[in-house]
Amino acid sequence: MWLLQIPCQKHPQKQKCQNKIFAFCQIIISGLKIIFISCYNILRLLGSIAHNGKGLLKYGESAYKG
Repeated sequence: MWLLQIPCQKHPQKQKCQNKIFAFCQIIISGLKIIFISCYNILRLLGSIAHNGKGLLKYGESAYKG
């Protein structure tokens, strides 16, 4: 947390300054979490589509050879 104090060293309202920086960091962190979770879900979705697609291809081939 000491990193948050560096920009506020000379600020007249030190605590207020630190609170603003801390809130800003929290927003960035939660935004990154949302992006990470979204990417993870998209990759899982694509993976399941690819997996199901292979199953459908095999089913189609066996029905065609039938």
